[in-house]
Amino acid sequence: MNFKAAEVKEAYQAIKKAGMAHQVLVYVGDHSDYFSWRKTAPEMPIMSHLDHTITTEEALKEAMAKVPLEAINNVLNETLRPVLKTMGISIFMDVQKANETPDDWMTAIKFGIQGLQTDHPKSLIDYLRVRKIRDRM
Repeated sequence: MNFKAAEVKEAYQAIKKAGMAHQVLVYVGDHSDYFSWRKTAPEMPIMSHLDHTITTEEALKEAMAKVPLEAINNVLNETLRPVLKTMGISIFMDVQKANETPDDWMTAIKFGIQGLQTDHPKSLIDYLRVRKIRDRM
């Protein structure tokens, strides 16, 4: 769920009411939303972007100590990807676009990511199943 402008408590209640509390990863864009989610639903996994100024393992660990995340979106810095994996933080890549193709998906998958954001979920799932790589992500 990409969390934008809403009341955290109401959003969380709706997630629980739908029986999806263990199926949702909340994407937050700013620190205030992060802290609101942590206060309201501390068990809810949270994803955000990695600040572009974080380029070293030390800076990454310092940032994650302050604002722990379960997943990070679009990690383009190749040296940080293995560090994130050893920290148990999932990496998602955003390949959303009207004309995305299987080549876009494979390019992202080759980064060793755990998830993809797509505008074509059914096509992506079918593609991953046929190639027997869905369960590896």
